[in-house]
Amino acid sequence: MGSSPNSGNTESSDQQLMVCMEVWGGNAATDKRVETLGLKSWVYNRPFHQDSRGGDVYYLSNCATGRISRMLVADVSGHGSEVGAVAAKLRMLMRKHVNRIEQRDFMMELNREFSNLRHVGGFATAVAGTYFAPTGRLTVTNAGHPPPLIRRASSSTWKSLMDANTPGLSDLPLGILEETDYGERKLNMRAGDLLLFYSDSLIECKNSEGDLLGVNGLLQVLDELGSMSAETLVAQLLKSLAELFPGNLTEDDVTIVLMQSTSHEAGLPFRNRWRAPWLFLKGCLRDVLNGQSLPWPEFTRTNMGGALLDRWNRPGRGHDSQAASPLESSTEKQTGQSR
Repeated sequence: MGSSPNSGNTESSDQQLMVCMEVWGGNAATDKRVETLGLKSWVYNRPFHQDSRGGDVYYLSNCATGRISRMLVADVSGHGSEVGAVAAKLRMLMRKHVNRIEQRDFMMELNREFSNLRHVGGFATAVAGTYFAPTGRLTVTNAGHPPPLIRRASSSTWKSLMDANTPGLSDLPLGILEETDYGERKLNMRAGDLLLFYSDSLIECKNSEGDLLGVNGLLQVLDELGSMSAETLVAQLLKSLAELFPGNLTEDDVTIVLMQSTSHEAGLPFRNRWRAPWLFLKGCLRDVLNGQSLPWPEFTRTNMGGALLDRWNRPGRGHDSQAASPLESSTEKQTGQSR
């Protein structure tokens, strides 16, 4: 496993295998491929005016066993040191929830954090995803952010994960209301499926006639790229958008997180099982010394027992109510409503 880069540093284009209990990201320019159990991610960030840091914040985290991967993209109001301070707080929340399968509490804490900044105009749009490798299940929550896009391995077309008929589409940006229960979209990821998180700079690009692309226009651009590999997709998408109209991708921060499922129901390596308790205790000690909240997992059979016995990770085999019931491979469910 590779070493962990410091949050906030500019990253070159390279590859990283994330360490268990690691939180990686920030608001600095980056172009990196990151791997976790059952998932590959390509993260691209280019701040406005080629600054070293921008208003878009991205994070990826990996739990003590490697089963739980979480992704976050947020477009934060403000600039410079203001966003840097917010990015540091977001990293602490990612760290606190790194061992938790459920992301509802994570989103509620994110919202409260930004609610505390309302007096200075602080708010953010955000999209978060939690991938549970043993089942290939991905949970997505959208807080006022451009909708994630998905392309199944069995399909040649991209689709919006949330459309006008999707409950929870109107979920508010973070910090608007102090108490908001965010909706979730749960779906099964199969090997080769692609999911795209991105900032609004992509849908604010213009087509050849000078009209805003919007989500539908971005889908069309992606479809025109064909079934190219995930390795080259981000670079080709940026190139295509820049060539559509003068000035595209130059007026705001640009952030893309492309995820590809590499296996369905990824088994947990034995190495991860025996290392997990020591990594967890080491992480707790570090957090205590730094005065941070401890990264407690949910005390459920799925989360605790699944670290020891693989059958407790899987729906229908001793699975408890903390995890969703088995999902059909082609089924996408929405749970929870915005209040």
